[in-house]
Parts: sequence; C-alpha cells; structure tokens
Amino acid sequence: MRFIDTKQINLAFKLVFKIVTKITFSMLLLTVINACGSGDDEDGEEENVVISVNLTAEPLTITAGESTTITWSSTNANQCTSNEFTTNNQTSGNVSLQPETSMTFSINCSLGAINQSSSISVTVNPVNIVTVTLIANPTNIQTGESSNLSWQSSNAETCSSNDFSTNDATSGNIDVQPNLTTSYVVSCVSGGMTVEASASVTVTTQGSTFYVATSGNNNDDGSQSFPWRDIQFAVDQLSAGETLIVNAGSYGETVLFSGEDDSGSSGSPISVVGLDGAIIDGSNLSPIDRQGLITIRDAKFIVIENLELSNFRTASGVEINDTPVGILIDGSSSDISLINNVIHHIENLSSCHQNSGCGPGANGIAVYGNTTSAITGLILDGNEVYNCILAASESFTINGNVDGFKVLNNYVHNNNNIGIDVIGYESDVCASCTDEQNRARNGLIKGNRSINNSTKLALGAFTNNPWYGNDDGSAGGFYVDGGRNIIFDGNYSSQNDLGFEFASEHSGKASDEILMINNYIYNNREVGLTVGGYAESTNGEGGGNATNIYIYNNSFYKNKGWGTEITFSFRVINATLANNILYGEAGVSENFEQESNGQLQNISWINNIWWAPDVSDTSGVQGSSIIQDPLFTDPINGNLDLLSNSPAIDVGQMQSDLTNWNDSFWQNQFTDGIIPVHGDLDINAQPRISSQIDIGADEF
Repeated sequence: MRFIDTKQINLAFKLVFKIVTKITFSMLLLTVINACGSGDDEDGEEENVVISVNLTAEPLTITAGESTTITWSSTNANQCTSNEFTTNNQTSGNVSLQPETSMTFSINCSLGAINQSSSISVTVNPVNIVTVTLIANPTNIQTGESSNLSWQSSNAETCSSNDFSTNDATSGNIDVQPNLTTSYVVSCVSGGMTVEASASVTVTTQGSTFYVATSGNNNDDGSQSFPWRDIQFAVDQLSAGETLIVNAGSYGETVLFSGEDDSGSSGSPISVVGLDGAIIDGSNLSPIDRQGLITIRDAKFIVIENLELSNFRTASGVEINDTPVGILIDGSSSDISLINNVIHHIENLSSCHQNSGCGPGANGIAVYGNTTSAITGLILDGNEVYNCILAASESFTINGNVDGFKVLNNYVHNNNNIGIDVIGYESDVCASCTDEQNRARNGLIKGNRSINNSTKLALGAFTNNPWYGNDDGSAGGFYVDGGRNIIFDGNYSSQNDLGFEFASEHSGKASDEILMINNYIYNNREVGLTVGGYAESTNGEGGGNATNIYIYNNSFYKNKGWGTEITFSFRVINATLANNILYGEAGVSENFEQESNGQLQNISWINNIWWAPDVSDTSGVQGSSIIQDPLFTDPINGNLDLLSNSPAIDVGQMQSDLTNWNDSFWQNQFTDGIIPVHGDLDINAQPRISSQIDIGADEF
C-alpha cells in the first residue's frame, strides 16, 4: 500500500492558487480598462468635435403684418433650441414667423456639453397707412354746370376710379358735369392695402329764376327787368327748383316758409340768394313770440344764401316773453341749407335776472326740433353771427329733435352768451317727444371759429349780460348740453369764457359719445375744456353726466380763470385724452383740475404733452406724458402750429377708430361708417397721418 505525500500536495495547491489569482487579476484589470476607456476614448472624441450652426431669415426686412421664414441647419449637433421660435429640438428646419416689431432671433445647438449659437436680425417697418380724401367743389350744381373733384392721398402707390379718370395719379383734380346727382369714389392702393373716399355732387334741375328789388312791384312778373317788391310775396310764388334773387337794398319784413306749399323737392330746392348788399332789416319790426326775420316751419328743401339779417330786437323791460331770431328753423322741416349769411344785432333787451323767474332769449340762428318728426338733412355752412344780445339763449343753437346736421366753417363772435350749442332734454322744446327724441344728435361741427363770446361782454346798453349779473363768465365757445354723437373737428375757440363744455344741465341725463379732435383752444377767459355736470348733487340743475368722451389731438394754450386747460367737474364717465398739448398759464401741475368729489369713472390719459412756465412740480401731471415745450409757432397770437424742431412731431399714438356710431348719417360721412378718430386732415387741412401721427392739432 502506497501513502500520499502531504507535503507535495500542499505545494501543488499553492501553485494552483497563484496561477488562478494571476488570471483573475488580469481579467479584472482588463474589465476596468474597458470600462474606463483608453487614451483614445469617447470623451476625447467630444473634445475634438466642432459644431457648426447656420441661421437665416428670408426676407430680412418686412412690413408689419408680413411674414419671414427662419431656416436653421447644423452639423455634429444632436439638438437645437430657441427662445424666439419653436424647433422641436430638431437640428435643422424652418418656421414662418410674423414679428410685430424689429427683433433678433437666436438658436443654440449642442452635443453633450458642447454648444454653438447663431443669430439673425429681422427689420420690421411700420405700416404706412394709406389715406385718401375726395372733395367736390361745389357739391351742389345746376344741370349743365360743372363740379371739380380733387383727390389727395398719402402713402399710396396708385389711385383709380370707375367714375372719372385719374391716370393712376395719387393726387389731382378733374372737372365733372353729371346730369343727375352722383356719388364719386376713388380707390388708392399700396401693397395689399386699399382705401376709398367718396364725394357726392347734387344736381338740381334748372328751374325759373325770379327777382325782387326795393324798386320792384308785386304786380309785375318777377323777371330781372320787372322784379317783385317783397321777399315774402316772391317766396309764395316759388315752386320746387326755382330760385329767387334778392337785389341789393334794405327789406323791412319778416319772411315765412310754411309747409308743403313753400317746399322744394329732392334735387330741386327752393333757393333764395342775396346779391351783395341784400339786407333784411328788422329795425322797424318787433318779434312775436319766437320769430325769425326768416322762419322755416314744416318746410323742406330750402336754401338761404348770402343774405344779411340784422337789427331785430325786443322792447326794453323785465318781463319780455318774445324771442327774436335771425333765421329760425322749426317744426318738421328737413333738408335746409343756410349758406354764407351774415346775422348781427339780434337783441333781447330784457334786464331780467335768472333768479327773477323769467326766461328771455334771442338767437342768431336757431333750430328747434319741436315735433316728433325730427329735423334732418341740416347744413349750416359759412355763416357769421355777431354782436347779438342773447339774455338766456345762444348765438347759434341746435335744440331738441334734430337728427343729422353739419355745422361747417361758421364764424360766431362778440356775442354775450354761448357761441354754438347742441342741446337735449329741454321739456319746453318738444313736450310730446320721448327723452331720446328730444335731444340733438348725430352732428358734425367742423372748421368753425367761436371767438369772444362772453356773459361779461359789454354790448349795447349792457355792461354785461344782465341774465347772469355778477356771476363768473359762463359762455362756452362750443357747448354740448345733453346732445349725443357729436364730432368737433378743426375748430378755433378763443377769448370765450369757456373754450368747450360737455355737460348736462338735466338731472340723470348725459351728453354722450363726443369726439373732440384737431381743435385750437387758446386764451379763453376761464377754462379751455370743462367736462361733466356742474353740480355735485344729481338732484336739480347741473346734475347730469358726460359719458364716452374722446379728446384727441387738440392744442390748448393758456386758458385759465376759475378753471384751467382742462377741468373735470362731476360725473365724467369713460373719457380718453390722448395726443393733446396742454400749455398752461402757471405751473404744469395746474393744467388739469378736478372736483374733490367728482365721481369720475374710467378716465385714461395717454401720451399728452404738458408744459407751463413752471415745471418744477409735476405731481398733477396725468397718465403717460411728455413734459417738454411743444414749440408753437406764435402762440401769443393764436398760431399753435408746430415748429420744425417740436417734440410733438412723430410721437403720437394711434387710438382705435369708432365703429359703433351706426346711424345712417355716419354711414354717409365715412366709409362703412367707421370714424377715424384722428380725422383725415389736421386743423390746417393737411393729411392727418404721414409716417407717424403728431401730438396736437397740427400735423407738421
């Protein structure tokens, strides 16, 4: 039997263990090396990678509203991102964008920790708004006569019309000779934008022409050789389409147009036209109740042109119940035109005070809608009213149920009460009307001058208006008392007690939807613009409101007495004031005043220029503003045009057009009834908008 040597066995085990240990360590080392990589590993590969990014925009320059295409591509990246547009982490692609303003687009592409960026800038030019105006002169012609059409545009490439030849010119004029009343339209184009303007020419069928003269005889035939003597006699002979020529001379009579017998017809009005020096003189007449030197009552399609009316007055005393008027329109009259008439020295000589319980009055021109059939189609153009003693009334009034009127280019001055007044809610005007009927509405008041109308004005035997006694001056150059949907555009108001006033004297009632644009308001005695009911309490006189008031692009200069440039009284609700210039008399913070308990709601001040001799305290400046001298041309003498270096140039902010004035009157005035709230023209009849609207009434 052989025995195993244990010593040899132990030596063998040790040898095997060493061999296994070496093999295991070698395998572990290889595993670690493979896990960690060698000198030529992946991290080394990333460190040597170069990422490239390409970013383009086509086109690089666009106009607001247009699109540009952003395209990106990259190499060696595994994702791309941008803060300005969506990439979905794609390393290449494109996207169409419509930026509103000029901006820079950037993209970042990456691989792990390696990044590369690129950027591109796109220029966005503002839209050059295309505007166009079309004016017919004259707007009323006889058959066989011509009218001149004049069109003017801004930022247009071409203008064309289906109604007349433009030769694609962006401005020009042409004579037309329509046989019938015709509406003309011109269209102007720039890029994808097209705008239109229209103008109508009314053609009147030529009727017979008759004459009156102070040397005439009513038994003659009214021809030029054998004229009639009296205007009233002649009016009673006229038919639709016929014209009466009033020769120079003084006619001491009142004239009445009454009802259908004294009416014209559409396209064929009855016209009374004065030659120079034709005067209706009331020196030897006395008014009976409310009476005009010319009264138009329940008549239609009447034209009164180029007459002088004067010296119509009451007796002196206290209890004077009669009201003299230069030209009076009332009843259910419609389509009345008063053109280039001169009216003066219409006088109520009552010494009655407002606390005495009496109510005397007088008017230069008065329109009273005193029936449930509204007075419509009213045009008051180029008339002058001055030196009238008015007691409790107004130089120029539109009152009650009057719907759709134009007050254009009139000159109202040196009267001892309100200049031009638009009134509603007076119960003694139309007792049978609803409240909504009994208010003047839908009116365009444009290009008028209201100068030096004041209850403190000395006229005749009066040192001031006795109706107001020693009260503060209260005559507005322009006043809305309960009217609605009224535009004041391009008017001058100076040396009145109040430049403009929008209020309601009637408790719980309002002057509503008033647009005031492009006006010069300077050197008025007490205040430039006052808005709101003038009594804190809603019970009683002065307890009304002013609502939805838009005050844009007006120029105010040194209007200060008991008020200032703009004063808010009580209950002004929803008012926006934008792009106005307020140049005050003293400290800039005093350019605006408001009642401490004014009950004001939703008032917005946007981008107005404020200035005054003292600008050290700006705490009273309202809203976003520019505090800088506007640099008027000659403000002391009323020239508020801008100098070439004015800070008001090209810094205005556009406001939204009015689209909710839905009456047919506005549809006929503006394309689609959309009212441009800055106007087409500035106060100097220059295009309102070029590349950028200015602040104030003048577009430099």
